[in-house]
Amino acid sequence: MKRTLWKMPLHNQKYIIKTLRLASSTTGVNEKTTQTTRSKSRPVTKKKKIVYDLTTPYASHFIPLLDMEMEAEQEQVKQRLKWSRERLEKEGLALFDLSAKLDGSLYGQGVAQFYSNAKLPYNRMTQGDYVLCVCGKQSFQGIVLERHSKYLRVVIGDQWISGKDWKVYQISNTVAFERSKNAIQELTKAQQSGHELSEIIVKSFAKEIVENGNRQTEWRQDWNDYSQSSSFLVQLVTLQGKQGTLNELCSHRIFSPSLSEDIRQKDENDWNESQQTAWKNALERRLTLIQGPPGTGKTKTLAKILSSLVQLGQTPILACAYTHIATDNILDELERYDIPLVRIGKPANIHRDLWKHSLDSLLERDTRVIEKRDQLKKAVDRLAQPKRGKAIGLAHRDYSKSLSQLKQIEMNVTQEILGKYPIVLSTCVGAGEEVLKNISFKVVAIDEATQSHEPGLLIPITKGCEQLILAGDHYQLPPTILNPEAAESGLSISLFERLVRSGVEPYLLRTQYRMHPHIAAFPCQYFYHGLLHSAPCTEQRGIPNYFPWPNPQTPIAFIPVDGQEWITEQGTSYCNPQESQVVIETISKMIDNGMTRNNHHHPSLESFPTIGIITPYAGQMRDIIDRMEREIDTKWLSYIQVKTVDGFQGREKDIIIISTVRSNPSQSLGFLQDWRRLNVAITRSRKGLIVVGNANTLSRNIHWKHWLEWISHHDCIYRH
Repeated sequence: MKRTLWKMPLHNQKYIIKTLRLASSTTGVNEKTTQTTRSKSRPVTKKKKIVYDLTTPYASHFIPLLDMEMEAEQEQVKQRLKWSRERLEKEGLALFDLSAKLDGSLYGQGVAQFYSNAKLPYNRMTQGDYVLCVCGKQSFQGIVLERHSKYLRVVIGDQWISGKDWKVYQISNTVAFERSKNAIQELTKAQQSGHELSEIIVKSFAKEIVENGNRQTEWRQDWNDYSQSSSFLVQLVTLQGKQGTLNELCSHRIFSPSLSEDIRQKDENDWNESQQTAWKNALERRLTLIQGPPGTGKTKTLAKILSSLVQLGQTPILACAYTHIATDNILDELERYDIPLVRIGKPANIHRDLWKHSLDSLLERDTRVIEKRDQLKKAVDRLAQPKRGKAIGLAHRDYSKSLSQLKQIEMNVTQEILGKYPIVLSTCVGAGEEVLKNISFKVVAIDEATQSHEPGLLIPITKGCEQLILAGDHYQLPPTILNPEAAESGLSISLFERLVRSGVEPYLLRTQYRMHPHIAAFPCQYFYHGLLHSAPCTEQRGIPNYFPWPNPQTPIAFIPVDGQEWITEQGTSYCNPQESQVVIETISKMIDNGMTRNNHHHPSLESFPTIGIITPYAGQMRDIIDRMEREIDTKWLSYIQVKTVDGFQGREKDIIIISTVRSNPSQSLGFLQDWRRLNVAITRSRKGLIVVGNANTLSRNIHWKHWLEWISHHDCIYRH
């Protein structure tokens, strides 16, 4: 008999499907899956389906697209349920045969350690990932807190856990779809009542999309010239009677220049000219777009803007980003200012250095909460003691009373904290949490705004926003959309990009501080039309001497490899073993060169550069990791990070090695041909860039061809 579903009990299959579906869109598992387990006479209670108002063009466009994308995610999960255990392990989506034990707690939430006697096999699970933990009939969700080579620590709430034969599956969190659809409804209601920002968003969309159904095609045609803004300006008349171009309406001033002059004069010397321009205008405008190319200090600039708005009394402020990592980056930048900050979200999703700002941490340190938790603990202790008759009832009454009082105190303290802290931080989806339900924010600032689809950004925007700041770069990777039809219909277009295409001019940050000037030269000229230049400090980075650069004056190398791409055994990705081996040999060469320079002693870990290995395909990532673990001394592995291009956006390393993978007779590049993916890949390095690939295949794409011509002109081709 063919083994499928890893002999998983049917009730666990049902649980997985339930946890990965929105309550509003399904009653649970499909009928075929559950009909064998339901009693025919037993009535099935169906949850009332939420009905959304689709009468407005905006809602009727986006809500169906969200439904399509949600169905695509659900279908992906259903297909994975059919995969064999071997395939799930090879894809890094599940771990099997684990032992488990309780391993402390995190702000009152239990933590479990899932471990193996040997090293854990390859897996994609990282901090903040949602996982499903299964053992026999026991199933529950958790959040990865820490990943180690031999164990995984997972926050599991109040679950009791022990024993062997545990399985841990990586899953997704689909609550974002429901919150995005609710935000669309809130936006259209606000627009109909005359809310100015809502009018700008909805009416610019209506004018651009509804009255010109072919606008998506025009966007794609216009995109090819990389223009800073589109040539067309949308004329709008708002319900408040204001008329003008979209850019003029966005320029409507919250503050007059005189009101913010003191703050501006006090701090403007700390910034380069383009940062000053973005900062000054963001303080005053109704809606501001800040375009931050790689290494230009976008998040740092945004944090300064928010601190200045606090000084102006323009609070409360909601600061968001699409991911937890990007949200933590804002918080990290804001820490330098003496401003009370509170971070919404589960601590397991937050970097441990920033836990002190989490709502859970602030609650735990409040004396009133501490007192009530002590009372509850005493009530639990009394409940555990042997007793008879009325004493049992009294103990239960004391426990219930203490628990009720604790919940009320925590609720009151939470609202008190949120009411007095000037800046609240969360992910865009986290802005829809229940604790923020009745709070309005004058200012909403969203970093990495081009990584999310438009409805996702509406979750924070519909929290009473009067002043909106979006920071991002539409010349880097767009939102990731699974459903091709939804992507083609506009779900892959961020709000930031749509507003730029509609005529809202972004403030471009023009000085990059990350890359050696020679590494930055091509992207600055090719992608940003020469408007981006390198700060003087980047010239002092020096050229790493652990690698024999073809041109000693330029820390860039292209290593030609006439390898052969392979479709992975699972048929879901690509790998190129020859390129993988060249990557490993390159790292080994860097370590060996360091030993030679240090009289055949290992180079000090402090002096060894951090290395990022970027590849467009998960199959290649897995192949490189497997080879690294076999061939590279483990003490160096902590200095090396391997990710896909999409996973590396927003990150940087001293040296970047790119494995392009594609090498075939038809010279097909797949999604490698997206010029934004090229832009992200070659702008992650601070000191050195090495690209491994097949020049014949790559040169079939116009953007890669231009890069290869630049490399050849500057004598950066490595001959081996």
